[in-house]
Amino acid sequence: MDTLRIFRACLVGRVLVALGAALIDVLMPSLIPAAIGDAYKAYLDAASEGVLVTVINLGAVIVLLISIWSLCTLKRWARSFSMWGTVIGIVSMPSTGPIVLFGWAMMLLEIGITLWTVALTMAFFSDLKRHFEPGSPEAG
Repeated sequence: MDTLRIFRACLVGRVLVALGAALIDVLMPSLIPAAIGDAYKAYLDAASEGVLVTVINLGAVIVLLISIWSLCTLKRWARSFSMWGTVIGIVSMPSTGPIVLFGWAMMLLEIGITLWTVALTMAFFSDLKRHFEPGSPEAG
């Protein structure tokens, strides 16, 4: 399998496992014990940061989707946009407060993070980097 296919498979896989994690939480809320779920709902109702958390999460999803699209289509600016989006996402993560996830959803999210890391590493250090370098005839 060539490098570009592996690269794109990592990006698509990142989306698929994130969707899988979300589906587990939405379709099977009973996996989280009722006492923990009730306590978390009470926390969310009492938290004043609800709008901020929503805005941060929505922004992160938008940046991630733009990053994945731009990397898949080999846009010249995709590497730096994706890298800075990742850095800003990591730095802003503590402001979202606590989260509650079932183990299977967390496992899928960890797999997604690994796939994202592999894709970014390939964009910077594999033969794919020529697609993203300024002045390259292969740059999108």
